[in-house]
Amino acid sequence: MTKRFVRELERLRDMLLEMGSLVEEQTNGMIQALMTGDKDLAEKLIKRDKEVDELEIQVDQLCEEIIALSQPVASDLRLIVAGFKMSNDLERMGDQAKNIGVQVVHMERVNEQMLKKMRLDVMTSFVKDMVTDALDSFVHGDATQAKSVCDMDDEVDNINLYLMKKFGEENGFWLTMSQKIHLLIIVQNLERIGDLATNIAEDVIFLVKAKVIKHGYEEFDES
Repeated sequence: MTKRFVRELERLRDMLLEMGSLVEEQTNGMIQALMTGDKDLAEKLIKRDKEVDELEIQVDQLCEEIIALSQPVASDLRLIVAGFKMSNDLERMGDQAKNIGVQVVHMERVNEQMLKKMRLDVMTSFVKDMVTDALDSFVHGDATQAKSVCDMDDEVDNINLYLMKKFGEENGFWLTMSQKIHLLIIVQNLERIGDLATNIAEDVIFLVKAKVIKHGYEEFDES
């Protein structure tokens, strides 16, 4: 293993961590903007989405260069494969956060008490934890922590189904039609961020244990 190859792998990890940090900041900030009605914060974070897009391109280019020049195998190859997938999922998470921000900017204010009644505070808490834990599991190579992210996704899905049903009711939460539409889009994007965090967690398990647990293809074990 050459020194250049080692440096390139370290650079790949650093770029993924930088990208993850930006997306985590973007997601947490958008959730704060949603819960507080801070339109200025939402607009500020929308503009930062380009930074994530640019990093995705840089990560993909680096992965291509490493494969072409070094022909990695085993765990090194898994890191590069995971890098390709993680950069794509992180970029999409940034897009989902941006979509939430756009709705916050244009939505007629819904007070925090109403959002809590809708259990949006619970949903956003799960989503924040999923994003943080997925990224932490990558940093520490912790497959068990990554698996916990996959388990949390069921909770987010359940709240999503509950809200879809309530939004379909004529007087669901006593919202205006405009508010319902904006919140429907927000909830769908939150659920999608949870899905993408789960994808990253599955990539970490693949990286650490060389197991593919997506769609139940292989079972996860603690050993």
